[in-house]
Formats: sequence, structure tokens, C-alpha cells
Amino acid sequence: MNILSPACARLTTIGPLLLALTGSSASAQTGPPAPFGPAPSQQQIAWQRDELLMFEHFGLHSFAVNGDHMGTGKDDPKLFNPSDLDCEQWARVAKAAGFKGIILTAKHHDGFCNWPTATTQYSVKSTLWKGGKGDVVGDLASACRKEGLKFGLYLSAYDRNYQQSGRNKQEYPDVFAQQLTELLSNYGKVDEIWFDGFGSENMVVDRGMRDAICQKLQPQAVVFGTTRENAARTGRGLRWVGNEAGHAPEMMWSVYPHPSAPNACWYPAESDTILIGGWFWMGEQDKPKELEKVVDFYYQTVGHNSLLLLNVAADQRGLLPDSAIQRLKEWRDVLDQTFRKNLVQGANVSATQSRGDAFGPEKAIDGVWESYWAAPDSATNATLELSFPQAITFDVVMLQEQIRRGQRVEAWHVEALDSATGQWSSIAKGTTVGYKRLERIKPVTTSRVRFAIDQSLACPVINEVGLFKRP
Repeated sequence: MNILSPACARLTTIGPLLLALTGSSASAQTGPPAPFGPAPSQQQIAWQRDELLMFEHFGLHSFAVNGDHMGTGKDDPKLFNPSDLDCEQWARVAKAAGFKGIILTAKHHDGFCNWPTATTQYSVKSTLWKGGKGDVVGDLASACRKEGLKFGLYLSAYDRNYQQSGRNKQEYPDVFAQQLTELLSNYGKVDEIWFDGFGSENMVVDRGMRDAICQKLQPQAVVFGTTRENAARTGRGLRWVGNEAGHAPEMMWSVYPHPSAPNACWYPAESDTILIGGWFWMGEQDKPKELEKVVDFYYQTVGHNSLLLLNVAADQRGLLPDSAIQRLKEWRDVLDQTFRKNLVQGANVSATQSRGDAFGPEKAIDGVWESYWAAPDSATNATLELSFPQAITFDVVMLQEQIRRGQRVEAWHVEALDSATGQWSSIAKGTTVGYKRLERIKPVTTSRVRFAIDQSLACPVINEVGLFKRP
């Protein structure tokens, strides 16, 4: 029988604790780092990696143009009569431009329903289009499936038509619940459900009831505008970025509130903005945003750890206008030319700190999203250095955290070596990283580059860095 002395007994208890605290445990340094704080669900990761979704505001207000982007709720449904409505055209254009899905306004604030709902006559049932037998929601759901795109639905709680109808306001929550149930039951898989907060307080819709219907009928869908509490409970919540300008803040946490808060959850921000005209088609005079501005949208949303939801309003034919299609093609060409080749490929790479071969610095340049370079648990800063056999020229830098392990980085910078002077100089810097951080800079030519994580809430976990050249 082996009997430990009291001192040995104390050592067997204290030893592992000391190893963990000092960071000298082999498993702590060579195994994967534990997730830090809230981490995203599979649905949220898939949503984030989509990067681009198309918004489609189309309905009665596309025909009753009156200067009010919401519609009045009083317009005659017979005005809705698209001559050439082709949701397959929308889907083809979206796919060619790199969007991963389309979100349709099934009902906007005017209350007009783009599907033959049983809840109101203020819908496609009362239009001349297809003799009142049409279904825009159904047409788009089929078109998205045909093109392999995700399908999303926007349903406004605010309903001007109902508000002005004289119907009992206390019955509206049941009407809204039935509309939501129809949409989530009759059109197959819905990938994103979009709730606008505007005016919803006037309609007394219980958000808990709304979220419960989503959870029951489409449990795989991410939900924009859900409560933070529901986001924490389901792992499917998205929040608004706070503006409609296509610009996420420079400091962009997917964790909300700050990761240090006891009630924080993974609650990433979506950025919605407009390519052409207003949210709805406003007339032939509408011109798409300049190419440079649309390119800015990408860098300032996706490149700021958000997702870009770009509205491309169909015209009164029911088609995306030629001018918008041309702008999207030009935009796609710029992005493809910029990001087709990551110039870090072929570099020799080293790091000031790593936690073992499985998480070595080469993992940050292998182009595999699942792999990553990680520092030891005790490190809150680390530097990755790239050396190239020949000098390269670039003007975009990229960092990505492996968000499966949580969001950590608070400050970073990138340096380049001046071969003439032998001096390092900072060429880019920022705060948060998250899924993706992109920074445009003046062109730099060098054979050595450093990516420095200056401050991190836990050991840095970087799944990819990049250097690119704009056309």
C-alpha cells in the first residue's frame, strides 16, 4: 500500500493548479485554447461567413410612389400590377454579384402582403397581377432554391392599413401571429427572419410570442431583431448595426454587451443600406450609388466584422433595373480582382509565441478557415512575421479571428520593413477583429511584414491574415 505523506498530498492537489496558473502545463500549451466568453452558434457562423445578402423591398409601395418610404396603408391594391415580375432574374443577379441569399419584404409598414394571406384582403389577392392568384413570396422562395441561395423574410409589426381599418387593435397580435405562422409554414426552409423595430410599439406585438413562433417553425433560422435574451437562449440572434449608411463602427464586437459584462452573449450586427433610390423603387430618375461608394460598403461592413445587407429595389416591371445590375457587376469585378489572390501565400512565417505544432504560425496563412494560429494561454499579445523571397506590393491588409473560440482582440497593428533603411514602420492599425477586419492603406512594397496583436482579452486565436492589391 502506498500512503502519501501530507506534503505529497498537498502537492498532488496544488501542482496542477500551479501549472495552470504559470502556463507550463503541456496540455494547456499544445491543445486548443478553451473558448473565451460567449461563442457563436453554427447558424451564426454560417451567417457571418455568408458576408453578403441582398435585401428586396418590393410591394404595393413600388407602384404607389408618394415620397413616403413606408407607404400610406390606403393605396388601392389594384395599383400593384408588375408587367414582367421575374424572381428568377433577382436570384440570378444576386448570385452573380456574390450574394448568398435574398431577404424579401413579405409585408412592410403599409400592411400590404406579398402573399395570399388569410388575414387581410390588403394583399396580392386583391390585385390585377395574375388575376389575384399570384404569390411573390412563393415565387422568390422557388427562385432562391433553384439558384442555391438562402431565403429570408421581413415581416413588419407596424401595419398602417390595419391601424387605419377600424379593426380592434387588441386583435392585431393574433393577426400578426397568423401572418408569421403562414410565412414560416408554407414556403419551406427560411434562413433569416427579419423584424423591423420601427413603429412596432404602436401595434402591441409581444416579442416573446413572436420569437416562440420562429423557434417552433424555423428553429434553424437566424432572427434579426430578436431580443438579447432570446439571442442568448437560442444562439440565433442578430442585432442592428445602428445606422442605414452601410458603415459598421471601427470597434465592432459580435459579443453584446462587452465581453466583460456578466450578461454578454453572441449577438452580431447586420448592416443594411441601399444601392439605388429609396428602400422601394422611387422612379426612373433613381441612379445607383457610385462604384467607389458601393465598394466602401464592403470594407466598412464586412471589413468591420459585420454583414452587408444591400437593398436592390426592383422596378415597376418587377425586374432589377439595368443600371443596378451594371453597378453590381462592376462591384463584383473589383472585389474579385482584389481578393482573388492572397499575397501571403508562399511566405516564410514565424511567430513570437505559439502553443504547439497544431496551432503554429503557418496555420494563419494556409487558407483553411477551420485552422488557426494560437498563442499560449498566458499570452495576451503576439506577433506573426512573414518573409517573402521577393518584395511584394499590397494596399489591403486583413485579419480574421477563429470566432469559434470567441472574440478576443482589442488592438492590433501591421508593420512593414523598409529595405533601404532596415527600419520597421507601422502601416495599419485597429481595435477589434472578430470574423474579419479589412484595412485599405497606401501601396506598400516590402519583403517582410509583421502582424502584431497588441492587446487581447485572452490568448490570440488568428485563423487567417491577408495582404491584397486593389486593381
